[in-house]
Parts: sequence; structure tokens; C-alpha cells
Amino acid sequence: MALTCDTKLEILESGRVWRYARHDLDTLLWSAEQQRWIFKVPGNGLQFDPDLSTYSADHIEEVHEKSALEFANITPGRPIVFEGTISELSQLGLTAEHTPDDSELGCAHVSFHRGSELNKLQRRVLNIDIALLMHEVTDTITLARPDGA
Repeated sequence: MALTCDTKLEILESGRVWRYARHDLDTLLWSAEQQRWIFKVPGNGLQFDPDLSTYSADHIEEVHEKSALEFANITPGRPIVFEGTISELSQLGLTAEHTPDDSELGCAHVSFHRGSELNKLQRRVLNIDIALLMHEVTDTITLARPDGA
């Protein structure tokens, strides 16, 4: 049963968004510099198709009273949740839009769009910037870190 509501989300710069991630090395990369797991670029975690799908963390926590871990359990195979702020993502040139869908908690779906004029290298740099901005909030990654990490 979908937990939906009729709330029209206002996209606030102070808002936080969550993005699901698979628990595998095709999606995640240990960053020695950051000393944490980030989305792997190129990889499967930050694909724009044509948008980057996220969910309003504020809405899910406040309206539906679900934590990031509960949110992660909704979609099988994607037990990791990363968080970013709308402000930081917007500073990268992304635009956010409330785009509800019929998925569970789809009422909180927020799409990020990038400029269509970006070439392949610019898109890759943008994805690296996104990966560095987003932080894992479920603390459930159990993949082995590389030797010396």
C-alpha cells in the first residue's frame, strides 16, 4: 500500500533530499580523500534518466514520520540512503521540481534537472560534484574498504 498524500511540496533551499543506493561496488566507492563512501562516478548511482530522482527527507520525516532507515527498507535492493541539500545541489546548476509519482512515498518525489547543453565531460564533473556533496545517512554500508583505508 502506497503511503501517499496530497501535499504539494514547496521546494525550499533549506530542504534536504534522499537518494536510494544499491549496496555494491558498481554504485559505491570508498574515497580515501573524504574518508567515506560516495557514489561511484561513472557508476550506477547517479544516473539522470532524464532527471535525478530524489525524495524530500523533510516531508518523509515530518509528514510520514519515517526515518532514513525506514525509507531505505521500502525499495528492495537499495538499502543505502544518501542525503543532500537542495541549496548545495542548486549551486551546481541543478533545478529542483516536485514530481510526485505513484511509488510508495511518491508524494515526496523531487526531480533534479541539469542543463541539456552539458557535454560528456561536464556531465561527469557534475556527477562527481554531486557524489561529493551527498552523505550516507543510514550507516549501513558493510562493503570491505580497500587495503590501507
